[in-house]
Amino acid sequence: MKEQEKSHKPKGKLLTPPKAAEKIGVSDETIRQWVKEGVCPFPHYLIGGWARFDPSDIDEYLDRVYIPAGKSAVGI
Repeated sequence: MKEQEKSHKPKGKLLTPPKAAEKIGVSDETIRQWVKEGVCPFPHYLIGGWARFDPSDIDEYLDRVYIPAGKSAVGI
């Protein structure tokens, strides 16, 4: 997936990489690496060279990838 920089205005307060990482359960270094490599699975804003994330974009990502406990990814 190519790097996704947002072109519209965010809906609320933007998250830093550590806060975004906490929300999805990965390290902030993972988030930074995704942005650096252009493979971040959700859009981000670059502000002064620093990545920031709209919480609603992260929520949409989690809705797409979340598999409830007891369910199998096969056949969904």
